Amino acid sequence: MKLAKKMRFTIKCMRYSSHPKSHLIGLVFISLLGLTYEILDFSNGMGSCLILIGAMYPAQMLYSVCMSQLVQASPYKRDLTTSMVSLLIFCSSLIFYLLVIGVKSVWIILDPSQTGRRAGEILGAGLFLVMIDIYTVVVFKYFWRAIILLSVTMICIYSSIVSTGGIFHSLGQLFSRCPFPAAIVLGLCLALLGSLLQYGMSLLLYDRPISKRAIYGVLRQQS
Repeated sequence: MKLAKKMRFTIKCMRYSSHPKSHLIGLVFISLLGLTYEILDFSNGMGSCLILIGAMYPAQMLYSVCMSQLVQASPYKRDLTTSMVSLLIFCSSLIFYLLVIGVKSVWIILDPSQTGRRAGEILGAGLFLVMIDIYTVVVFKYFWRAIILLSVTMICIYSSIVSTGGIFHSLGQLFSRCPFPAAIVLGLCLALLGSLLQYGMSLLLYDRPISKRAIYGVLRQQS
């Protein structure tokens, strides 16, 4: 199946996802919350993490479709849970990451002295995106372990931000003399790396059964 055809088929499948309105409401809510944090500039990069979490909602919608009997019997089953999910995650994460970059760029225009800090926040968000990409595929195979790992990571990030500025502050210091466009390019490379790692993990875990906890709502609908 060609790339354009894959994308059209993927979007078409998402229409039949479990509780699509709930997913869309969650996506909009967490994205607006993260954007508010960034606009008010009181979270030292935490808002960027919230925005990027919104990028995994489309993948959740597609995974819920993959549990239907029609897809399970389809010759596209493997593609849907590997390459198509990876393509969807790459597109959605890139859109949300570009939103983060756009907000940071506006802040630099308003206050050029903060260029190093904003560059560090972009790169920190890129590293977080790599983790989110991998988490999105792992959580549907090892639900509780992935949830606990993400929760602990978010707590550690928040705690370090409150106390010392965390990884975003450290990266800002490291790249204080780095041209801002270079930080953007490196950040986009991290976005691509995250998608490639996510695709590799989807192939590696393809034979593992999807966690019942991860698709509880779908199973309840089918019962």
